[in-house]
Amino acid sequence: MEHLSEGEGEGGQKGQVKEADDLTLDHAASHLAVAMTISTLLRSIPHHAAKRVNVIPLEVGELNLKRLPSF
Repeated sequence: MEHLSEGEGEGGQKGQVKEADDLTLDHAASHLAVAMTISTLLRSIPHHAAKRVNVIPLEVGELNLKRLPSF
């Protein structure tokens, strides 16, 4: 929900509230959940590395290894 503050908003109206539909809010919440999950996963890497546990899916690691230049 977007709230236009004390200044005049669209159409010269004060304090106008724009409603968002449920599908838009659900989609935004889904993106937020994915971003939080990835962030938590990345922040946990040092902790898991100290215990020698791999938390990154092997498929992701294999894709990145193929892109690295060979020396």
